[in-house]
Amino acid sequence: MESLQTIVIGAGPAGLSCALELQDSKIGYIVFERAPRVGGQLWDISNTVRNFVGGYADSGAQTAQRLVDLTNIMSANVQLNSRIEHVDLKLKTLRVNGETYKAKTIVLATGYRIRELPLTGSSMFKSAVFYKSEGIQNEFAGKRVVVIGGGDMALSECLELTTMCPQVYLIHRNNKLKARPDVIKAVKNNAKITMMLDTEVDSLIGQQHLTGVQVISSHSGEVKDVQAERVLIKVGYVPNTEMFRGQVTMDASGHILIDRYCQSNLPGVFAVGDITNPGYPRIATAAGHGVIAASRIRLIAEADAQLET
Repeated sequence: MESLQTIVIGAGPAGLSCALELQDSKIGYIVFERAPRVGGQLWDISNTVRNFVGGYADSGAQTAQRLVDLTNIMSANVQLNSRIEHVDLKLKTLRVNGETYKAKTIVLATGYRIRELPLTGSSMFKSAVFYKSEGIQNEFAGKRVVVIGGGDMALSECLELTTMCPQVYLIHRNNKLKARPDVIKAVKNNAKITMMLDTEVDSLIGQQHLTGVQVISSHSGEVKDVQAERVLIKVGYVPNTEMFRGQVTMDASGHILIDRYCQSNLPGVFAVGDITNPGYPRIATAAGHGVIAASRIRLIAEADAQLET
């Protein structure tokens, strides 16, 4: 069993921010990342990143690449392709790729994953249902597309799709969109986009190929068909916290409750970034959380050092 000062689980903006701050403070750490690269869900963000003081980026992937470069420049201790088999937060032990590690403090930075939407007919038409469009624009070119969602990602995807599609339908179950005002305005002013609010997709329809979706008005109960050959689902994200359930206090949605130092109810166990409550799903928040947790860990390490002397 290898003993460490700090284990960080996750190499997105929150985890890396914490790791680099620990490195500057000369505190031993290791970051375990299940993916083959750092950056977390940034790689799935196709729209521009322009509200982060770290710099404007054409896409989340461009921001993620900056994290890759920074990780290499700083020689950060990040272990990619790390399969976490067991976590005991109370004992602060992890089994990763068959090896067991123990630490004095643990930082949970596992981030979000795309929320899936079960629809009747999904299995039959799975080749026509997507959760992202980046890199596969040919799948949508020339097709009528239904986009499900009401946030920044959904509306941004609608705008992007209008450059290659004859018709885009934005379907959102509420009557209020959650996107930025400027994005909402752009969508409303785009003649190729038809907004259908207070509407839910009930099922996918077609024979051998998808020909549309059946929708229900949540206001009137009216049922009708919308003609489309592709469906793009953008209904948000869920926190990757299942492996910690029953070990730390969470809210009903699976977000870990933290104090102002990003510490959970377990002493020495911190949570940072998107998986936290209170929190705010932004790159800046994630980076700030990482620094806050690292500063607290530094104080813990200093107190331990004084006890040892």
